[in-house]
Amino acid sequence: MSQEGRADIPSKRHHARRSKPHPTFSGQGFSLTEGDLIIGRKNLSAIGTLVERTTNYTMLLHLPDGYTPERVRDALAAKIKTLPEMLRASLTWDQGPEMRDWKQVAVDADIDIFFCDPHAPWQRATNENTNGLLRQYFPKGTDLTLHSAQDLDWVAAELNDRPRKRLGFRKPVEQIADLLLAA
Repeated sequence: MSQEGRADIPSKRHHARRSKPHPTFSGQGFSLTEGDLIIGRKNLSAIGTLVERTTNYTMLLHLPDGYTPERVRDALAAKIKTLPEMLRASLTWDQGPEMRDWKQVAVDADIDIFFCDPHAPWQRATNENTNGLLRQYFPKGTDLTLHSAQDLDWVAAELNDRPRKRLGFRKPVEQIADLLLAA
């Protein structure tokens, strides 16, 4: 157990202590995806969130049976595999125990995975902002198991079609299309 009382993630790679530089967007098609969970009522339900940092493009993970490491591993790997290879450069996640099986996700989805330093949510700032927007659809204290995979896809499509100030009031769906066409 760590000092904070949370189970440590085996062999995790910290965001600030990488042996190789973290990929950055340079017009070459690198992707930086950030991930997290939004937690529902009484910590019994969750929805996984994935946000591509350069475009704000959002995808949601359906976790109807809970967010154990095994369930998150399977849902995360399956969702990442739906992305084009150029958008699978890296994933940065927080320190949650749900990522215990991160090495298997990395192999299955062919993606490098890194972890934020403890108490450093700014290392996933785009994802934190997106989670705040998602709370408009999924308020704190609600049972997130009530939402189907189709509901989550609809919410993600809504967010991806919403103009963002940080994108010059372009939509994430437009930004990701430009990124894919440039490749």
